[in-house]
Amino acid sequence: MKYASMFIDFENLFYSFKNNYSDSEDMAVEIVRRAIEHIEEEYDASIVVRRVYAPFGGTEFSGYADDFALLGIVPVHVFVNEHKNSSDLAMSLDMLETVIVREDIDIFVIIGGDRDYIPIVGKIRQRAKTLVVLSFEHAMSGDLRTVVGGNYIDPVRLFHHGELHDKRLHRPSRDVPVQYFQDGEASYGYDDYRSLVRGLLATEQRYNNQERWMGPFLKYIGEVRPEHSRYAWK
Repeated sequence: MKYASMFIDFENLFYSFKNNYSDSEDMAVEIVRRAIEHIEEEYDASIVVRRVYAPFGGTEFSGYADDFALLGIVPVHVFVNEHKNSSDLAMSLDMLETVIVREDIDIFVIIGGDRDYIPIVGKIRQRAKTLVVLSFEHAMSGDLRTVVGGNYIDPVRLFHHGELHDKRLHRPSRDVPVQYFQDGEASYGYDDYRSLVRGLLATEQRYNNQERWMGPFLKYIGEVRPEHSRYAWK
């Protein structure tokens, strides 16, 4: 049997799920539980290092520490301001320490999709370790997705077909003033937030910028305009 480690950016996972599905409070933890089962079965491995990172003190995440402890996962509190928390830095440092000190660990699992994980991904691969990244595709950095390649899991795969269908958020379109973006001879009009966000992404990709930074953006929309927070994706 192989030994594995798992490092979880819970804020990234939580908001990625919350903006698309109902019951996010219960299901975000369920995703982690299923990810553990999947990795242990798929790779015939025992996950001996399990850590989850979030601003657990005095925030909406404070009640999750016990849930993770019951799964054998060590909650790591990180500091946060209005723009960013330090989960990616704390995770990267812990992964670097683990890859150096724990030579017996063959598999590293990252649950999170931020671009900031690219350097540690390179270090892990230099040690000839197996790397697996789990993140919702819509919330994953395009650059990280390219670097990871085939060692990527969308959490939707952890559920049976149709299991998440009833939890998918379907909101009626709310009209907003039409905005137009000029690109050469073509003009594009948007009459709701879903189309607007998709159009912005399409424009971004047209100019070869694969980086999305969608997690903080969707979180911001959810805070200032909660009635529109779930319009970005189907």
